[in-house]
Amino acid sequence: LQCGVSGDKVSIVPGFLGVDASPALSIPDMVRDFVDSHEPVFGATASVDPEYGIPLMLALLERLYSTYPRLGLILMGPNLDAVRSQYEPLPGNVLATGPLPHASVIGTMQQLHVFLRPTHFDGDSISVREALALNIPVVASQVGFRPPGVTLFPAGNLEAFVAAVDTVLHDNTSRTDTSGCQEHSPRERLTKVYNQLFQ
Repeated sequence: LQCGVSGDKVSIVPGFLGVDASPALSIPDMVRDFVDSHEPVFGATASVDPEYGIPLMLALLERLYSTYPRLGLILMGPNLDAVRSQYEPLPGNVLATGPLPHASVIGTMQQLHVFLRPTHFDGDSISVREALALNIPVVASQVGFRPPGVTLFPAGNLEAFVAAVDTVLHDNTSRTDTSGCQEHSPRERLTKVYNQLFQ
């Protein structure tokens, strides 16, 4: 737009084509065992890079433990050894899976009560869109771009993070208000854009 391109020639399309929510998706045994012994279960895709906010999630667990003594957190993502070395000993209510095949990530997400994205900066997170498409409530920091249906809190604010998660846990409608994300696939919009380009 700053270069003078007409606004009707610009289209912003999310890089998200939906998820396969098939019940046949694999759930790793360690995840299944963890879910069986914890409730509620939070989850996040994260690495040790500081922008992902792992310390904030660990602080969240400490703050909510007295109210939810069986709560658990599943951290999915690369660099398992780095996560363990930086945060050892991990609390017993935290499961760090390391990298998982995408089908296992989706299968794990389906087991969650809340998906967390407390990043300090972000883009249009695919994992947030995947969780919404699976009808999993999402609590995320108010940075970057967040699609409709996400419960937001100011980045780095532990008090607001705790309050947002607690609100979502008490809101019985939160799982039914996010299902629209899957219905608005950008496939048709992308096809239309390409058709216009090739005409």
